[in-house]
Amino acid sequence: MNRFKRHAAMFGVVSMMASVLVIAAPTNVAQAAGPPVAELPTDNPANWTPNVIDGQVNSIWQFGDKVVIGGTFTQIADSDINGGAVHDQPYLAAFDATSGVVDAGFDPVLNDGVEVVIPGTDANTLFIGGDFNTVDGVNRRKVAKLNVADGSLVEAFDINGMNGRVRDLRLVDNTLYAAGLFTRVGLEDRELLVSVDATSGDVTTDLDLDFAGLHSGGVGKVIKIETTPDAGRMLITGNFTSIDGVVRDQVALIDLSTSPATVSDWQTDWYAADCASVFDSYTRDLDISADGTYAIIVTTGAYRAGRSCDTVSRLELDDETAGVTPTWVSYTGGDTSYSVEIHDGVAYIGG
Repeated sequence: MNRFKRHAAMFGVVSMMASVLVIAAPTNVAQAAGPPVAELPTDNPANWTPNVIDGQVNSIWQFGDKVVIGGTFTQIADSDINGGAVHDQPYLAAFDATSGVVDAGFDPVLNDGVEVVIPGTDANTLFIGGDFNTVDGVNRRKVAKLNVADGSLVEAFDINGMNGRVRDLRLVDNTLYAAGLFTRVGLEDRELLVSVDATSGDVTTDLDLDFAGLHSGGVGKVIKIETTPDAGRMLITGNFTSIDGVVRDQVALIDLSTSPATVSDWQTDWYAADCASVFDSYTRDLDISADGTYAIIVTTGAYRAGRSCDTVSRLELDDETAGVTPTWVSYTGGDTSYSVEIHDGVAYIGG
């Protein structure tokens, strides 16, 4: 997936090419062809990015020469280099990808926060998900489609309301997948995960799963989803212990090649362990490699020796069997990781 970033906080680098050692080759020796190796960003990549005055940024995505951010903030200011002007732009804002100047013409009016921003069905549109119920005074509960140019509402897309927060979105062809804390979408019963037509917003019959159980209290939810490059499978994380009667604790792989979708035979017990009781579910993010063969999942939970609490873990996806164990685990030493992004042989971890 070609993206600027899905997440707001990205710092630190973890090598995830477990079987490959990358070294600088002598200039007089021809290098054999191999997988691309990422050029790591500098410690100070830009001095002109705008400043969020309050709240937080939950999602970032670049659309050509424009960067769109969504979150819980209400004000954003140009950097001192660009004059420092403060803009009242709650929950969703945009700035120039080269200069960092806030785009005052991008001014959608939302009544609550944004959790996720992703590209739309063409270069001119984007989707947002979150806690909001209205966009520019029009009823759009939790999911909306907007124009990239000015943030105005694409009125043709209307899912007719959701009864709970949306935490993540993914677009595959003309199908939009939404994950969150909802149990009803429009007139249909859909629990935690749903697929809708990306043009109209109509709920499809392709995804209708029955989630049950809670890992450690709290409420049921799916917080992060990612599809494989061939769009045949979807990896999900959240607070659940079974799907369609099959035991899947916090993490599951969904087979999208069937209609309706089914739970894959792929299964791991790595996230069945308990962490600190304050966390009902402690997975925080995931990403799938460009070839679709493995994923990296990051967690919170407070350090527990030999458990998946406060870890970064690689799990192979190409062997769809039960009892998959991590290829490797990196313990953070008791610190939370909120986000992960795999790019050119490197996993970027934010926390």
